[in-house]
Amino acid sequence: MGVRGLKSFMTSQHALVKKYSLHDTKLVIDASNLYYFIQLESVISNEYGGDYHVFADKVKSFFGLLRKCGISPYLVFNGRQQSDQRLDLNIYKARRDLHAVQKITKGETEKFVPELGSETFKHIIVEIGIPFVVGDFNVKKNIAMLANEWKCPVLSSDSDFFMFCIEGGFVLLEQLNFPIETIQNERTGRTITSLYCNFYNFKNFTKNFPGLDINMLPLLNGVNSWSDDDQQRLFANFLGNLKQAPADFGIKITARKKCSKMLSLLYWLKNQSSVSEAIGNVTQFIANEERDRAIKIMQDTVNCYKESESSFNMKKYFETGQFEFSVNATNMLTANGNPLPQWFLKSSKSGNVSRFCLEVLHQQSLVLYSQVENLEWESSHACSRHIRQVIYGILILHDMDKLPASKQSVEEYDRNGINIEKCEVKPIFELNNFGRLPALNDIFTSSLDIRKQVLLSALGVSTQFLETFPTELKLVAATIVYWVKNSTPEIQKLMVSCLVACILYLWAKVFRQHSPQ
Repeated sequence: MGVRGLKSFMTSQHALVKKYSLHDTKLVIDASNLYYFIQLESVISNEYGGDYHVFADKVKSFFGLLRKCGISPYLVFNGRQQSDQRLDLNIYKARRDLHAVQKITKGETEKFVPELGSETFKHIIVEIGIPFVVGDFNVKKNIAMLANEWKCPVLSSDSDFFMFCIEGGFVLLEQLNFPIETIQNERTGRTITSLYCNFYNFKNFTKNFPGLDINMLPLLNGVNSWSDDDQQRLFANFLGNLKQAPADFGIKITARKKCSKMLSLLYWLKNQSSVSEAIGNVTQFIANEERDRAIKIMQDTVNCYKESESSFNMKKYFETGQFEFSVNATNMLTANGNPLPQWFLKSSKSGNVSRFCLEVLHQQSLVLYSQVENLEWESSHACSRHIRQVIYGILILHDMDKLPASKQSVEEYDRNGINIEKCEVKPIFELNNFGRLPALNDIFTSSLDIRKQVLLSALGVSTQFLETFPTELKLVAATIVYWVKNSTPEIQKLMVSCLVACILYLWAKVFRQHSPQ
């Protein structure tokens, strides 16, 4: 979530953030952050769940500008989430999104990320040939390590990157200056097309705060994070007792009164000899019954910024297209210690497996985010619960040998009216007209016919029914049948007719124009 006040502090200081001409370079991009940035900062209507074609045009335009400047983007998406603390954060985000949906349904304007936005984003970058990969659970660390291997900048709007020692620097998304500019190099005579931006390098920071160990900065995210209200309350007493930084602390820092809180935090950090000492000093201001929780939050936060072995060689993947997995990486195992199949790891890292599968394998929990819909009705996610139960069955079968019966369910957090509530969802291990489901290990070796049978049995559709449909529309037809059977409230004939008319129009326009005459 980032450190409260850190971004505004850094960007307000000319001694810390410099003007920079960005061109002819590799650029490692925080992909999930970019997706949210384009979606939230663009003028896109969300009243009806999102204008995906408008979003797609903005994504294409963004990468078109980078290419004109000779910038080679490499996108790294978030991998699976980690820890109970992260689950709490996701629930907090789900409540925030539900609050936004409430406003939108009342006709108010509110920033909101639609359900299929991330899939649209991935489809577009595949279409225009932008290389991407899905990182580990600590994707920011992956991004920083990759950028240091290439000695190139990182692009994101997440203030967490101020706390990494990135040799090639950190560029804030919101401070990219559009449109691009073309200038002539006076020395070489070469014409350069570039994007101007504000550029941060940790070396400028250390020059302005001599004696402050930059490796201590992650503690800021532990004690002063943009987290939920409860965590802010936990550290409020500590923050309220910070001493004011002396006037000579921070060599070229300006507007000191406005920055007093951040300067006080940095001055406190400078006077800590180690992370463990700092954590001990913070806990003196925490109630006894909450100290263990506070210590865990701070330790988990610091660990997120430490260099550690990645599950695979990301640089090699981008340069060769080949995955080289580390044998010892913990995120190659389920929560119960079973190794994940190589085909599954490759598919998940290349973005072909939904991230929710990783959440279930590692934590057996899933947070479902609200869509723009009638909040008096059942959550739209309820319609697809049966499909998720089938997927849960396949995933949990992979762990059955180490999983007690009491743990054979998945915690789903979904909307119930205007509240986010937890529900224990039981997996399905057998399907009518198919029998026992294959486990994750068996999927890859199963024949195409077996896999089709699993899919159609889950959707409740027979192969005979689909024989009359063109190949391109078989899955669409099966999905419509499932929707009609499982939707609450019941689907009306007019709704199906409208949907079919739209699908036929798109099929004729998109598929037919690429088919041989």
